[in-house]
Amino acid sequence: MTPGSTSLFSDPFSDDSPLFYREGEGKALILLNRPRRCNAFSLSLLEELRRRLILLEGRSDLRVLLIAGAGGRFSSGLDLAEAASKGTVDVETASDPFPLTAALEGKISEMFPEGEKEGSRKVPLGFRMPWLVAEILLRLAAVSQAVIGVGRGSAFGGGGALLASCDIALAEPSVRFGFPECRRGIAPTLLHPFLEGRVAPRGLAPFLLTGGSFDAAEAFRLGLVDELAAEGEGAARAERLADEILAGAPERVREVKKLFRAPDRALTRRAADGLLRHWESWNEPAAAEGIAAFLAKRDPRW
Repeated sequence: MTPGSTSLFSDPFSDDSPLFYREGEGKALILLNRPRRCNAFSLSLLEELRRRLILLEGRSDLRVLLIAGAGGRFSSGLDLAEAASKGTVDVETASDPFPLTAALEGKISEMFPEGEKEGSRKVPLGFRMPWLVAEILLRLAAVSQAVIGVGRGSAFGGGGALLASCDIALAEPSVRFGFPECRRGIAPTLLHPFLEGRVAPRGLAPFLLTGGSFDAAEAFRLGLVDELAAEGEGAARAERLADEILAGAPERVREVKKLFRAPDRALTRRAADGLLRHWESWNEPAAAEGIAAFLAKRDPRW
């Protein structure tokens, strides 16, 4: 931090919403704020995170975005209990210009023909929530701000992909990572398009096959994270990096981001295909058993 500046992490977080937002001095902080649920991605958290990223697209005064988790953890990924419920949600599709929506539009109409109503479509939570995960990961690359992720405690599934999708991903040495989709009976195709740009070919395959967890040192070796911060110093290190970015010319920083991170049509198409395969597997017997076993805290009966 520069002398006289104020840390975005310094004051208590009193907001009881699933996502806390704060900004100042050219920086913004998004805090995943469901500590009692290991900051799992609920529908409300995902919708608010999407909304915040949309608002940041037009904010040239904010040049760095920091993303962290409350309660000493980053995120355990998708809230399976909520996603596996029988709930539905109305989604505006006709007025949404985002490329992922356009890539999905025909398939959505085909899969959920009864849900159309005045430009919106009613879809199951089990489809909408992963859809939001994919859109958010694409939007992280599209915002003009340099995005710094601060990994603490654990980063599993979509939480690990969210951290890895930041422009600079930091992790404290005690962080545990894991992608347990196979253990849940779910195809790991939702996150793979976003991980393959980070990890050397076949590097992640053993962890996807076993569904086991691994430590921050292994995540660094694989390329999922860019730097290991000292234990308990992840937030401070992130803010020092943010100040270093702010020392550069805004136009050049945005240009660098576009060079390395601008999402292309191919990535959007892979994200759409991955989401559709994820949804197919979600409705297969393996997923029904894997998710039921996870929620009941028992071993699956394959």
